[in-house]
Amino acid sequence: MKQTKLACIFGVLILSPLVIACGEETVLAPGELDTRERSQEEQDLGNDVIASSITWSLTSVEEGSHTRGKYDISFKNWSTDQGVSFFFNLFFYDAETGGNEVARTETAQFFSLARIEQRFLYGNFTLNSVKTVEAANRMKRMEIVLVP
Repeated sequence: MKQTKLACIFGVLILSPLVIACGEETVLAPGELDTRERSQEEQDLGNDVIASSITWSLTSVEEGSHTRGKYDISFKNWSTDQGVSFFFNLFFYDAETGGNEVARTETAQFFSLARIEQRFLYGNFTLNSVKTVEAANRMKRMEIVLVP
């Protein structure tokens, strides 16, 4: 009977890290950058343009200088009448919904679509205002904002 109890306790001790690791929340070591891929909801950008399949992740932080990351976005122009061209910036917020702006890209990206066209855009971004891993890890949500 003692062997069974010991085996059960030993089994629980071995399996408990696996159970903890399966949780939804990522636990990072102090100073570790959260590089996991994040998804965003579809965004209606106006003028019959939709951004969907939006993913982004952080790739590096140059302490005291900048943060870098990458994004993938599917843009679709639903207009049957005309093509569309636009400039956009990426805005980053510290909460999944609402939240405070943490950073934004300084240089606007240009993109154009023919009528009833869908294309993917893959790119990299640099955030000069985010200079530490701590500040970078506060970013939880990305939004595409058209330049007026």
